[in-house]
Amino acid sequence: MKLFILIVVGTLAFGQGVLAPGPGMAHAIGGGSYAPTTHSMVTGDGTATSGANTTGATLLTAIVAVYGADPCAVADTPTDTIGGVASGNTWVSLGNHGSGASAVCIWYAANPAVGASHVFTCHGSFPVCLFQSWPSILTSSPQDAATIGGSNSSTPSTTAQTSTVTPGSNNEVCVVAGSDYDPTETAMSFVAPSLDFTLLDYQLSVAGVNVGGAAGYYAQTTAAALSTTYTRTGSVIEMQTGIACFKR
Repeated sequence: MKLFILIVVGTLAFGQGVLAPGPGMAHAIGGGSYAPTTHSMVTGDGTATSGANTTGATLLTAIVAVYGADPCAVADTPTDTIGGVASGNTWVSLGNHGSGASAVCIWYAANPAVGASHVFTCHGSFPVCLFQSWPSILTSSPQDAATIGGSNSSTPSTTAQTSTVTPGSNNEVCVVAGSDYDPTETAMSFVAPSLDFTLLDYQLSVAGVNVGGAAGYYAQTTAAALSTTYTRTGSVIEMQTGIACFKR
């Protein structure tokens, strides 16, 4: 049985600081009964999450959104520890979405070391990082379809639609990522035309502190073409979004 994960991220203003559990925590708007083992979010270069129990997860994903830089750069690779000891997990990037004021990258670690007191650390230029751990994903070659380029809208907008992807098998999990730069925005979501996705976490821009970011997913039952639209409430600005799919 296979599952497809979609993660979405949105970037807004830039800066550093710990993300408060503010406006965007776990909004159920899709995704079925499947859910991540854990999910968390922080802002600021070198800022770490609180410890979480990732026991049972077979895939880790991270959305890294930054200001004016490449979020897939080696220096921006997520790091993680378990019980204060380096996990040894290998993080792989799936491509840089965006090249302007904001950009976002999807990272994943397959067949990872997991456990209690699992801490993730964010890296980058005025970043926001959103971390997820997922159960039941294949431990070998889990990544399936992906739209690495996604949508890079240099034309100001309040929406950005992902490209369409088609999972290679049933029951995959889709992870979507998006970014933008707008200190005036007040809300984020992932909605039709194809499907609404479960919005796990989001962080709005804080000028001089952090870009904004959001993470979401959809768990398919029957493989079929899908896409979603990253939507914000705020000013019209440049936006990016993309999808990665994983199997179980």
